[in-house]
Amino acid sequence: MQTDTSQKIPKDILDQQRPHWENTFWKKPDMFGRQPSEPARKALELFKREGLTKILELGGGQGRDTIFSLKMDFTSLYLIMLRAESRSSPRKQIN
Repeated sequence: MQTDTSQKIPKDILDQQRPHWENTFWKKPDMFGRQPSEPARKALELFKREGLTKILELGGGQGRDTIFSLKMDFTSLYLIMLRAESRSSPRKQIN
């Protein structure tokens, strides 16, 4: 099934969702669990087989896949964009 990308969702509609998701993740930072996702596991297996060693992760959420990639000896750069008025994350630092 192909999606028509010519019609964009109005910014005000997207902005209305932001408080919901910020509040949801604030209340339950481990919403998706603490284990790496299945797609990350499969991708990292493939990357290892192909001899790749560096990963750029955009919008990595709580970082569970990034942490997994570091444990698998990849060099990982994790980027996330936060709005200035966002609250500080309740996430715990994981070593």
